[in-house]
Amino acid sequence: MNSGEELPNKNTAMENSYDCGPSMLASALQSDIKTIKGEWPVKWKNFNSFLDNLFDFPGMHFLFLKNNGFKFRLIDTPQPGCCCLIHFGDTFYTKLMNEHWIVFLSEDKQNGTVKLDWGNDYPITMASSVFLNMLNGFPRIMYLIGEEEKSLWNRFVILFWACLSTCMIPLLKIISLFR
Repeated sequence: MNSGEELPNKNTAMENSYDCGPSMLASALQSDIKTIKGEWPVKWKNFNSFLDNLFDFPGMHFLFLKNNGFKFRLIDTPQPGCCCLIHFGDTFYTKLMNEHWIVFLSEDKQNGTVKLDWGNDYPITMASSVFLNMLNGFPRIMYLIGEEEKSLWNRFVILFWACLSTCMIPLLKIISLFR
């Protein structure tokens, strides 16, 4: 697992602007994006549109991790190496439609900054306050790979997202026929 101190490598970089989830998982698991996409719960398609967001739903991440034998747990506060869904916009709708998956690498409390794997070939640094604001949206998802979930409530949340995604898979397969 990526401890948060390691820099992203070029095999994890996003291939387009919509496959940030597989890119993030490739970085967090120290794998490559093509392997992650090949193991995705539903065959990954690059629509290069909002339809790709349906393939990158939180439940798809949970199904991917479960199907591939990875333990994970939901967390409330960013920790080095954790996977985070961030949101852009001012309203519920704009935040819901403008999301991005990243790996939280580290925080420099003295300077008030965080370092993030944005899915590019290099990490980015931003103000901690800006990052924390980007976490506020629906759904608010942060998880750490490698540790088992013990909270009954969080297990329910994971089950909810996984069930929702499982119900979406037939629809995604139909949509994929048109690509």
